[in-house]
Amino acid sequence: MDFSSLPKINCEQAAWLMRQGVPMRVLSALLPVLRVATGRRDKDGIFVEDQAGCQFLGFPEGSDIVFWSPRSGEIATAEGRAILLGEDDVFAPETFALGGALDVHGSPLDWLRNACNGVVVIDWPRAVHLLRYAPRINLPDSLVLTYRRHMKKSFPEVTVTDSNLEVAA
Repeated sequence: MDFSSLPKINCEQAAWLMRQGVPMRVLSALLPVLRVATGRRDKDGIFVEDQAGCQFLGFPEGSDIVFWSPRSGEIATAEGRAILLGEDDVFAPETFALGGALDVHGSPLDWLRNACNGVVVIDWPRAVHLLRYAPRINLPDSLVLTYRRHMKKSFPEVTVTDSNLEVAA
């Protein structure tokens, strides 16, 4: 799949994202790289182009592409390589400076609302090997059980936030 040949998001899609609380400055920064594809998530988590499918937003992530369907919430990848959306934040010193923590978001929409700070887990079993490098993690309450199920041995310091709180745009 040639990611660069996929269409960019249109004004209607950008307006929808802003109505969902994604800041304009975040959309402006992503416009050059954010793409739209029509397809579906296959059983193995790979994105399959399919004109009968639904629209997905595509984000470049390392040597892979992460596709997210705002309608269904499904996440797929082009190659099956991506483990986290926003993976660079795990190893960025500024993430943890001054007592900061890695924010683990429950969805790409939450990640976008928070200016793409933190990560969205795509593959929990493989994410364990990356998340253990984070000294501190901030989780929404909706992910606590999933996190604990997968992070059995080495727990970073965890803070749980109430997912019912509104995010300021």
